[in-house]
Amino acid sequence: MNPSNDNRDINLDGRVFIPIENSAGGVVDDRTEFHFTQVGEQFQAVYSGGDIAQGHIIGRFSHNRTAQLLYHCITKNDALKAGRAEAQFTLSDDGQISMALDWVWVSGGEGSGASKYIEVVEAAQHR
Repeated sequence: MNPSNDNRDINLDGRVFIPIENSAGGVVDDRTEFHFTQVGEQFQAVYSGGDIAQGHIIGRFSHNRTAQLLYHCITKNDALKAGRAEAQFTLSDDGQISMALDWVWVSGGEGSGASKYIEVVEAAQHR
């Protein structure tokens, strides 16, 4: 892993992620895809798949590859949920990004948890 604390080497624009771990209270799983765009230190994502009909994220980088974000979604069972999270990003030597989130529900769900996501590399997207 690259030990740099510089946010500028993390660019989420055009990147796709899937969860690989999630706490019991979370609603996303490995069938959920997150599609990101980024301008400057601000980013957003749309997501769907698995139990999620549609969802959105807005966030901003703060420091040391750390970002604050808000998310909301509607599930396929018509539940409306919202939360906030802190994300830590890592960058592998080959440029693949992963993120670890500490999240908490603020509406529509109870509790908090942790999730890990990995970037879907281009070759996997074109299978």
